[in-house]
Amino acid sequence: VHVWSDNTCPNSPHGRADRTHNGEQIDIAVINTARSADALILLPAAMLRLYESSTETIASEGLDPINRDTFLLSMPKIWSLACDYTFEAILADNPINYCLDPSGCLKVKDRLRKQIPGLSDCFVNPMYHFSFDGSIASELCRYCLETFKETHNKGKEQVWGKLPKAFNLPSWDEMRKRE
Repeated sequence: VHVWSDNTCPNSPHGRADRTHNGEQIDIAVINTARSADALILLPAAMLRLYESSTETIASEGLDPINRDTFLLSMPKIWSLACDYTFEAILADNPINYCLDPSGCLKVKDRLRKQIPGLSDCFVNPMYHFSFDGSIASELCRYCLETFKETHNKGKEQVWGKLPKAFNLPSWDEMRKRE
């Protein structure tokens, strides 16, 4: 578990998740083991990493039934967290109030939506680390860019706090008490 959490699961509000060769199988093993060992505090991060996989993998690759059901029932909640918090500014169809180039920024936002993994098929990780450096986001006007950065980063903080509920788990504080 230490190797998994140290090297493959920096899914905190400031980290990013990098998939490894057998990442899905490792995530599945961590999820099943965490549940059976009552180490529930590991489940939100592990399930969120697995969220980046395909549903066929999830349904057929060894998740215990309770974990599979929990995971599948969480999918609309995870999508909502991404839409309502992390990517709210980029998904909005209207320009922000102080936008300097409404039509240009809307076109850039359209292109950005296509660049974010999983966004087009409702499988986006709400903790996805969007790199603003060197991306087409820099083509947004300064107000839209600042709004996107601010809502994205603040959204990740909010999502992290809401993850346990999305996976039908006790709060972070309650899970820490169980350790």
